[in-house]
Amino acid sequence: MSKIRLLQVLPDLGCGGAQRMVVNLMTHLDRQRFEVAAINLAGPQDWVLEQRLVEGEFQVWFLGKRPGFDPRMLHRIRNVVRQFRPHLVHSHLCLHYVYPSLMRHRHLTEISTMHLPAQSRFWRVMRRLHRGAFRRGVIPVAVSCDIAEWVKGAFDVQDCMVIPNGIPIADYQLPSTSRQAWRKEQGFKKMDVLFVCVARLEEQKNHVMLLEAFARGLNMEPRAHLLLVGDGGCRRDLELRVRELGLEDKIRFLGQRSDVPQVLGAADVFVLASQNEGNPLSLMEAMAAGLPVVATAVGGVPELIGPQGPGLLVRPGDCQGLTVAMVRLLQNAEMRRTMAASAAQHAVRHFSASRMAEGYTELYERIVAKQVPVAGDRPIENVVAGGAHVPSHSDVSAKNSLGSVC
Repeated sequence: MSKIRLLQVLPDLGCGGAQRMVVNLMTHLDRQRFEVAAINLAGPQDWVLEQRLVEGEFQVWFLGKRPGFDPRMLHRIRNVVRQFRPHLVHSHLCLHYVYPSLMRHRHLTEISTMHLPAQSRFWRVMRRLHRGAFRRGVIPVAVSCDIAEWVKGAFDVQDCMVIPNGIPIADYQLPSTSRQAWRKEQGFKKMDVLFVCVARLEEQKNHVMLLEAFARGLNMEPRAHLLLVGDGGCRRDLELRVRELGLEDKIRFLGQRSDVPQVLGAADVFVLASQNEGNPLSLMEAMAAGLPVVATAVGGVPELIGPQGPGLLVRPGDCQGLTVAMVRLLQNAEMRRTMAASAAQHAVRHFSASRMAEGYTELYERIVAKQVPVAGDRPIENVVAGGAHVPSHSDVSAKNSLGSVC
């Protein structure tokens, strides 16, 4: 049986959740069944994820995209398609480049994973393009039921398959540096209670409310500290706000890190104050590391934690609610321990990257089983036994234990 050639396309290989999801997927697909390559619209930046793909011996094309809309990408994507001759193209956050590029390749099926509700000043144009793409055969996949419902409403899609994100859980269960060693190196005491937020320093993540919530309830508690992992356009303003609040000794900006498992392993509580989310990997990673969670109930966050899960949910924008939840966990060590054990167990059951890869594998194989072969290729035979049903743009309702329809 020939391998399925699969081309993943994404804007860049930075540190965002969508980028980490793509790399997790690529590295967990069966290399005996798939030949996987990627297009990075941006140029090489020496990111950690780029190195992971190099180490995995994946072929990656860097197209050197300029800021703003860059029409050169259309021709460059077509060149890669002609060179790699994929059976499937899977896009992330860049459907507006990939779909027009593939209009000359009508034999190809494109899958587009929707990670977040669209946030663009070109929303009207993007909405028309997405609607047209989904009507003409591009298959939407959502990372959560909340996003699936948004896709159906925004783009008039009848059905939208849900395949939740996944992470390499073992990386967060056994960090290479112990909790005690990391704390000692960073100057924290054994009895300190470390709250940690791993998120880009951008408006969507609402660090401003997180700082205010910490200042309201935890600034006078000597054990409480807040660690902010990540970088972004809001960093300078956030650092200024910390100084205004007089919390320089309580809140630490750790910047971009390659040792997130070690940071999580040394912390006590994970906190996320986002205004909107899809299916946040950082929350999964925290739970895999055995951390209780305090988070705003946005996007797929409630789906990850569950009604009786290892975390406390607050309404989006509820600063006082966030303060109360953080203080509650600060003051109750037994609750932290109970939630920590529950979080680790929940992550093992639900968040594995292998589970995510199995969901996408079933989708890929169903499509290719019915697809016209690429010119010059041998047909891919017996990809799915038993004549599997193939999803189309209006029919992706084949349910299984890994991908569902909301």
